[in-house]
Amino acid sequence: MEEAMLLEANGGSHMRSMTGHGHGEATGLGGMRVTVECSSINRKQSEIQVNLPREYSGWEAAIREKILAKVTRGRVQVSIDVECVSSPLEIRLQKDVAHKVFEQIKALQKSLQLAGEIHISDLLNVPGIWKAVNVRTPEKETWALAHAALLPALEGMLHMREREGKHLFEDLKKRSQILKRLLARIRRLLPSSRKNYRAQLIARLEAIGIAAADERRLSEEVAWFCEKSDISEELTRLDSHFDQFKEYLHAKGAVGRTLEFLTQEISRELNTLSAKANNASISQLVVDCKAELDKIREQISNVE
Repeated sequence: MEEAMLLEANGGSHMRSMTGHGHGEATGLGGMRVTVECSSINRKQSEIQVNLPREYSGWEAAIREKILAKVTRGRVQVSIDVECVSSPLEIRLQKDVAHKVFEQIKALQKSLQLAGEIHISDLLNVPGIWKAVNVRTPEKETWALAHAALLPALEGMLHMREREGKHLFEDLKKRSQILKRLLARIRRLLPSSRKNYRAQLIARLEAIGIAAADERRLSEEVAWFCEKSDISEELTRLDSHFDQFKEYLHAKGAVGRTLEFLTQEISRELNTLSAKANNASISQLVVDCKAELDKIREQISNVE
């Protein structure tokens, strides 16, 4: 009930994974088509790779800026393909060819001493005077198509990251609850651990023929054991770490690095607790905690 209320109060999970893929496509006049693929995988830092046709390499900075505005962690690869299915043709007059033909006709007329005028129609019928060329779409219009295709590709990738993030959130919440239950069991074992040590100490003394009549010395020994094996501070710090862990599970934005830090702190406290706890049952529970923490650490490596 408490977890459900907390989810409702925080508006559910905002966690995102670093794994996703998106596709976008836009078409323009003359059969121009731009296709964009966005994919991402986990990385500790932000890393962006943009694959562009060489003639459009100037777009890279703008594309990086748009991605960095949405993604703070992970390796993102963007591939853009520009294709002209049927480029429009334009018929152009080869003026330099016309001039050369005209000069050669005049030179021929003079050398042969021929009369008559050279008409424009004589030039326009010369083979090669006209040329059909493909008209390239202006780069500004091509960039507009690329931008139109980039947006759905990026949003599709982010949507997949959010969907994967919800699964990560549920798994991390479940595993953190398991850890809390294990720590609660450790806390319940503390009083019996002290009683067991007293009983074991008396049994060892009696086994070697020494009577445990000196209650004061016995109490001092038990007190020394309790001080040496006191793990209450570690348990208190672990409770604090788990409270923060739970808070960041529901936080907005990129929380992966913070969760990694908290996991390291939890691991450190568990190591200290394991070294101090002179109790087989507690030691086994700490082993169980570490095994669960390893699974949590593995999942966090995918959190943005």
